Amino acid sequence: MIVRIAAFTPRGAALAARVADGLAALGAQAQAFASPGIAKETGLPSTTGISAWTRECFAKSDALVYIGAAGIAVRAIAPHIASKHTDPAVLCMDEGGAYVIPLLSGHEGGANRLAESIARMIGAAAVVTTATDVNGCFAVDEWIARNGFTLIHLENVSAFAMAELRGEKPGLSSDFPVEGRSADIFGENGDVGLYVGPGYGEPFSKTVQAVPAVVTAGIGCRRGTDASAIRRAIQEAFSMCAFRTEALEGIASIDLKQDEKGLFVCAEQFKVPLRFFPAETLKQAEGSFTASPLVERVTGVDNVCERAAVSASGGRLVLKKQIIGGVTVALAMREITIKFTGENQ
Repeated sequence: MIVRIAAFTPRGAALAARVADGLAALGAQAQAFASPGIAKETGLPSTTGISAWTRECFAKSDALVYIGAAGIAVRAIAPHIASKHTDPAVLCMDEGGAYVIPLLSGHEGGANRLAESIARMIGAAAVVTTATDVNGCFAVDEWIARNGFTLIHLENVSAFAMAELRGEKPGLSSDFPVEGRSADIFGENGDVGLYVGPGYGEPFSKTVQAVPAVVTAGIGCRRGTDASAIRRAIQEAFSMCAFRTEALEGIASIDLKQDEKGLFVCAEQFKVPLRFFPAETLKQAEGSFTASPLVERVTGVDNVCERAAVSASGGRLVLKKQIIGGVTVALAMREITIKFTGENQ
């Protein structure tokens, strides 16, 4: 998590440095800055002006923390606010370290969680104002973000929250086993609910979907295959399974292809990791695979795409070898457990 902290007074700068050190100890990439007039005396790098600093950090950071008046933060971020899907978490603190206030992206951006972490760290009070948190309700968008899932149907999050605030229990539908106190949150049915899975399920009139990245695409291709052909093959394979491509976790192939530019470009386009395996490792994959004597003569293993998908995911084949536009593709999905433990954390 990339966190940038801005302070405007010497006292605030000392607090900024303390918070940055504390967050770094928790694994964050945290850095404190001071306004130009006090940067030299505090030993912190200068913001060179809060407007320019905000513009740069808003685009490149996961969270911004302003230590000073809330109005400074509000005016600085106002030109850059776009969507809760993309905006970073924004927090404000007083220079005395008494309060930590989430201002933007409280749930999906993680501002509420960050405020609580900082508050525990320095002995402050986190001032959380979102209705679901105030009323002790389950924040579905925060839960999705915290688990690293993709949120689909953002427009239904408000309906989900309103149902809870009315005392109703939204429904739950999951393609994976569920563990934890789900009955405390969810009812057996309802007009509003949460669906967890890789597909296009719409089990409720207003469905909020969480898409876990659990599907790996195993690829075999001819030398010099273009990235667009590989991308189309993956998209069509996902369509065959009625999966959303947001469920793609990674791409895998044999190490003979580790100089294949198309694979690297495709992985970059999907923003997923790319893994390669030697033939001996692929041979050890467990399962029933589509054997090809020709493939074995060329690569040293009877199947590349299926074995690569299973080797990378540690899961099971959900789509066996398909030949799409000259690209062989197979899909494997790992099993996960959906947990609702400490639901409103």
